[in-house]
Amino acid sequence: MKKTLKILLYLFTIYHALLGIIGVLFVGFEDLVRKAAALAFNFNLNMDAQTIWMLKPFAAYMFVMGVVGFFAAKHPGKYKPVVYSIAVLILIRAIQRIIFAFQGDQFLLNADPTRNVIVLVFLSVYGLAILYLAKRT
Repeated sequence: MKKTLKILLYLFTIYHALLGIIGVLFVGFEDLVRKAAALAFNFNLNMDAQTIWMLKPFAAYMFVMGVVGFFAAKHPGKYKPVVYSIAVLILIRAIQRIIFAFQGDQFLLNADPTRNVIVLVFLSVYGLAILYLAKRT
């Protein structure tokens, strides 16, 4: 079970570190950032000056979450509160998906509803699996 928990946490690490690096280093490459946002978040990002300004601290947050996830993955027993926090963050993202779905296109920006449901289910299972495995570790 510990090995499975570590794998889930390393996936969290890779996802957050990679998106953070893309956002920090490549925010000027609009096409790359737009494609990464579409792939990772299922929406069409409009790149204007305000969005670029907002993406820089968001990307730094993503990168730092990747670093935090790395230490949690290396020693999940030692950093159990961090592991629980990661699981709660993932579950909050699942809840946000539900809220965004009820708020309509202004937030999803023509996102595929089927993909949204798939992501919602994935996030829910992913977060609950981390919670379960952390408790058992």
